Amino acid sequence: MFTSTHSLPQVFKIGLLMLGNRQHGSVGSIALRYGICRSSCYNYMSWADHVLNNLHLLKQASRASLLVDKEQVIARQYLMHRSSVRNICEEVRHRGMGISKGEVSATLHKYGSLLPVFDTLPNDDIICCLVIDETFQGNNPYLVTIDSRTGYTLCIAKADNRKSETWSFYLEQILAGNKPEGLSISADFATQIQSCLKGLDIVFHGDLFHYFRLVGKELIGLWCKFVKSFGRVEEAHKTVANAQKMLNEQLIPTSKHHQAVKKAENGLAEAYEQATLAMQHYDDARYLLSESKKAFDYFDNNGTWIEHQQAQEHLQTICCLGKEIPNTKWQKAIASFQKYIPAVTQYIADIATKVKQLTEQSTDQSKPTDFLWRVVSLIYNHRRKANCCKQYAHQRYHQQQANEWQVLLNEQIGEQKTQEMLAQLSSVLAQANRSSSMIETINSRLKPYLKGVRGQMNQERLNLIRFYLNHQPYERSRVAERKGFSPYQLFYQKQDDKRDWYTILSEDYINKRA
Repeated sequence: MFTSTHSLPQVFKIGLLMLGNRQHGSVGSIALRYGICRSSCYNYMSWADHVLNNLHLLKQASRASLLVDKEQVIARQYLMHRSSVRNICEEVRHRGMGISKGEVSATLHKYGSLLPVFDTLPNDDIICCLVIDETFQGNNPYLVTIDSRTGYTLCIAKADNRKSETWSFYLEQILAGNKPEGLSISADFATQIQSCLKGLDIVFHGDLFHYFRLVGKELIGLWCKFVKSFGRVEEAHKTVANAQKMLNEQLIPTSKHHQAVKKAENGLAEAYEQATLAMQHYDDARYLLSESKKAFDYFDNNGTWIEHQQAQEHLQTICCLGKEIPNTKWQKAIASFQKYIPAVTQYIADIATKVKQLTEQSTDQSKPTDFLWRVVSLIYNHRRKANCCKQYAHQRYHQQQANEWQVLLNEQIGEQKTQEMLAQLSSVLAQANRSSSMIETINSRLKPYLKGVRGQMNQERLNLIRFYLNHQPYERSRVAERKGFSPYQLFYQKQDDKRDWYTILSEDYINKRA
């Protein structure tokens, strides 16, 4: 009895021998040569005949598989590694496939053309604030819009300009006739953006990132002025030392030498005075800037909500004191700072209404409601500061404070009720948008792609880049709910969709168009 130990290529070879040698006795000789039975020879012959008859189908399947693999390599190299067209070609050739620069561009254009330029807002009330900004490649503006809650990028559009009319067109496409209640847009203080939002009847929230940058830049200028004045003090010290040395080296000092020493000492005293004033101006400005940031906290140290009017009055006082610092550039920055106070404090009034509604909805009349919500506010505030602090000692302090207040609240109303109230407050405050730092992150991730194309970026590639960024999970985040999920999952509430970006691209766009 014979057994077959041959590989698939050997089986195919035996089958071809059977097909090509049909003389009398040939079957027995082939069976004897390869150690198989006659029936196996005939089975191998039938299989080889079937393969030959369907060889064209196998070639087509192989070609299609190779094409898919090549396109996947192109997309992954471009998006994940931000590779140039030349480097993509080298990578594809390294994998044993032929490629040209035109084929790379065509593949990226094909994928990008399957994707939309805009994503519209879903019909729900969760979306409350969008963040818009421009980034540039040379003189070419790119208009970016994101959802502040999830970081989902709704649009990266290549535009001819950034005028009010252009912004209005793109925002109208995103809204698509759906404007959720309480919708607001946060941006820098560009005039064209503010006029655009006014025309669309959308509330404008001034961005704290750009707001504090107005005076932060001049604060650095005051510091540099102090450093320069301190350098002049050191030079004056050297001048006094040299003049004193010249005086001591003279056998018979003249009035000229005494005058030189006196002049040098007067210069030193003047330098000291200027340095002292520069230091005082810098210290005063830094203190005022740190105090101004307290106006944007949700609660004070007692857990009491900071009212809109209270915040505005605090900032106005800061500005009045800031104008007393005798520095032209600083005073100009303070004037701009004061001008935008209503815009940057608008979110306080919006959220205050929602917090008031939240506190009034409490059903437990056996406990003092105001006290309970103040404790909840303290827990929330200390947790937020613990996440924001960079120094370990400060993090530990705020975390301890949060834990102590939570223990107290657990004793009063129970752990489950405490968690419910914290979740309610967090949900309300998550709707406040105070800064555009998230969109600056998107702009920084977009920059490498723009630099790599030397001004040849098209809308199709922007669509593909936006798709990729939206499907990258957060590896870390100060917002615990975001960690491990992509902006796409958070925005559309599809946390159960665990597919990676290329699988979604293939299944939801490529295969549907095929």
